[in-house]
Formats: sequence, structure tokens, C-alpha cells
Amino acid sequence: MNEKGCAVRINDWKDLRAIDQWELYDLSKDLGKEHDVAAQHPEIIVKMQEVERQAYTPMRPGEIVDPAILTKDRTSNSAGRRGKTEEGIE
Repeated sequence: MNEKGCAVRINDWKDLRAIDQWELYDLSKDLGKEHDVAAQHPEIIVKMQEVERQAYTPMRPGEIVDPAILTKDRTSNSAGRRGKTEEGIE
């Protein structure tokens, strides 16, 4: 799992983890995430932890998962800069 932190959302529940501290919010009642309800719902924390474990796939630095996405991003970024003047008109 990611050591720096993670967020998982399932329906109205949002789970945040920083290092090893878990926070849980019921977004249907607390959109501003002001009231941590993790202590009242440990069973939901367990479900969220399992989702995180299943979803997390570590990558090596510099690893490219899909080269087509990288090529598309590079092409669109360079095309957006070509032919622009200071006013943004070609």
C-alpha cells in the first residue's frame, strides 16, 4: 500500500489515510469532512482497507504503464504550444 496516504470512496463514505491513521466521513451528512466517524464505523474502515489493498499497484520510478497515453499526452502538449503568440493567437 502507499505509505504516504490514500483516499477511498464508496457511495457516501469517504475514507482518508495518512500514514497509519484512518479517517472516515459520511458525505451524505458531512460534505465538508469536518466530523471523523471512523471510531463509530470500524466495519466500514475494514472494507475500505480491503478496497485499497486490492486497488494499489506500486510502480517503479519512471515506469510507463501505457505508452499510448504517454505519446498522446506529449503530442497534445506540444501541439498546444506551437504557433502561439503572446496574445495566444496563432
